[in-house]
Amino acid sequence: MPPPHEEEEDNEEVDIQDPGLYDMILPPEPYVWGVSHITPRPVSPHITRPPYVDRTLEFLRLGKDPARADELDEDDGDGRIKLGTVEEVKVRNAAKLAKKALAYAGSLVKPGVTTDSIDAALHEFIISHNAYPSPLLYTGFPRSCCTSVNNVVTHGIPDDRPLQEGDIVNIDVTVYLDGYHGDTSRTFSVGRVDDIAQSLVSITNEALDAAIGVCGPGKPFRGIARRVLVPGVFALSLLVMVSGGCFIGLPGFSTMYRTLVNEEPGVMLPGHCFTIEPCVVVGSNPRAWIFPDGWTASTVNGARTMYNIAVAILLVLALHTLARRKSTSGHSTSLQMAPHESKEIKVGVLGATGTVGQRFILLLSQHPYFVLSVLGASQRSAGKRYSQAVTWKQTTPIPSIARDLVIQECKPEHFKDCAVVFSGLDADVAGDIEAAFRSAELVVFSNAKNFRRDPTVPLIVPLVNSNHFSMIPQQRALHSPPLKKGFILTNANCSTTAVVVPLAALEKAFGPIESCLITTMQAISGAGYPGLPSLDILDNVVPHISGEEEKIEWETLKILGGIAEGDNGQKSFDMHSRHPLRISASCNRVPVIEGHTECVSVRFHRRPPPSPQQVREALAAYTSDAYALGCPSAPRHTIFVHEEPDRPQPRLDRDYQMGAGVSVGRVRQCRVLDIKFVVLANNVAIGAATSSIINAELAVIKGLIPSNSGSGSSHA
Repeated sequence: MPPPHEEEEDNEEVDIQDPGLYDMILPPEPYVWGVSHITPRPVSPHITRPPYVDRTLEFLRLGKDPARADELDEDDGDGRIKLGTVEEVKVRNAAKLAKKALAYAGSLVKPGVTTDSIDAALHEFIISHNAYPSPLLYTGFPRSCCTSVNNVVTHGIPDDRPLQEGDIVNIDVTVYLDGYHGDTSRTFSVGRVDDIAQSLVSITNEALDAAIGVCGPGKPFRGIARRVLVPGVFALSLLVMVSGGCFIGLPGFSTMYRTLVNEEPGVMLPGHCFTIEPCVVVGSNPRAWIFPDGWTASTVNGARTMYNIAVAILLVLALHTLARRKSTSGHSTSLQMAPHESKEIKVGVLGATGTVGQRFILLLSQHPYFVLSVLGASQRSAGKRYSQAVTWKQTTPIPSIARDLVIQECKPEHFKDCAVVFSGLDADVAGDIEAAFRSAELVVFSNAKNFRRDPTVPLIVPLVNSNHFSMIPQQRALHSPPLKKGFILTNANCSTTAVVVPLAALEKAFGPIESCLITTMQAISGAGYPGLPSLDILDNVVPHISGEEEKIEWETLKILGGIAEGDNGQKSFDMHSRHPLRISASCNRVPVIEGHTECVSVRFHRRPPPSPQQVREALAAYTSDAYALGCPSAPRHTIFVHEEPDRPQPRLDRDYQMGAGVSVGRVRQCRVLDIKFVVLANNVAIGAATSSIINAELAVIKGLIPSNSGSGSSHA
């Protein structure tokens, strides 16, 4: 998002024979100069900010022009990152989050919605991922993303104008995560748009694909645009920003290649990280003027425009796209994503109308490579459109990808094209259905309890025991008949999931735990919908949840235990037998909607035991394999450790990182055992659907699930 530059005045008359039907965006009257009247949205102090934010605030405090706040000491870098290092991982993670954030913002686009409300929701989404919305306070910009409607080329400030049927709106999203920026942009159609808008969308996407196809080691940046052609009724402007430029990679080094107008000598080298940003305008005049707010750039003649951004890292032999929409033009390119992201993977959901099924659908609608393809439910719902069959109980609307899907019966033949099947089925019916799917060589990730005690089925909390995937080959081999592809993998009970994450971190840091006392305060959503009668739970605590205590005490041993190999070569789960662990759980249902809170006391085998401060440090330092391996749904902070004496709390902390991690607080000495603490986990996220999805991501990365898009592109 470079600062806007007003083009030189151009009096040439431009003939647009058919501009189409749309609402031209003009600055509001009376004119308001600047953006000082717009209050920036707050950001929690624990979020790391880019360096320019504090400078902008200081400039504003002193009455200086914030447009100069991005002036930095000249950097002698070359715009390249070190491949194969943590630096590359961080750039990729920032780009992945930007891609997820853009998908989320796009899901909110519909007639009647204001761009300001989209910005507000996106702001919270980015903050919940412990990232900073990069546009906010960049040289004074007052909002967390740019929303450019119709004739607005770029840098549109989100406002209270409702989007209208036929609008096109570009959303430019950038996040600052762990010291690195990730930038991406896409133009969305609002409802039905006219033929000109459809052509504009298609041509801009094709321009982006063509530009990407030119890239490669040793290729000149200025040569990109020479391969990008658009029909004569459109005008093209194309910008390339090399690493360190506005919102890609590290702040501090910026090289802009306006590839249609300059002869810059730069060439692409391994390690270059850059954006490719085509902008296509209806008509032959690409010039723009700046609104009185100092930011919003509109075409001079009010013609519509479309703008896209792709972020890429140049590797040794090929380019990897990071934050970019999938290609729709059919062009083959030399840019590839990571192996598991280079192709779409079709997935299905069983029990799609239930509470867990609805969560699967919400998460999968925004996933970077899992594509929702088939929905399964009871015979009563089969044959109906999803929107007609479901009693939707989520806080956001039904995703468009699922709304019109026709529900199928939960039979393998309807899911034969799915590489992954997620099961949100009730335990009463899950066993036989999931077994049938496995026998049909389908891969099932189950949220039900039916196979958790199966000696060949891994019970995996993806933040803890990804090593248990090694049991899959034996499960296939022992099945009758033996399987080539199919398997079942289960995630844990929601209350078990919450406690095993900090226990795993403590055992990793300090060795075996001997004893553990757990008292749960479990949310009513854990009982499913409609849950407990109101007269049972309001003004009340129910000190019994059927089967729950036994689940925690048994599942924890399977998850934290290892895998032993017998004399016959067969593997088995050792149930923590090498260091026996005694667990006593007491489970209570409390009047909280979401978020299981658990009070935990532990005794270590190690003497003397670790101090409370050592425990805090170990919990905060714990990183899951899922995050280290690049699972897009894995939380950056596996465990967030609170210092406040009254945290964590369900209402305040359950949605941190979209509920994918756990929160721990009140770490202190225990007078009976060694250490006691409080842990909170979102039971409908990491305690349910999120766990299954991260497990599936791990399976893809480990090569247990092939992609099935049939694109045939190779990975260098």
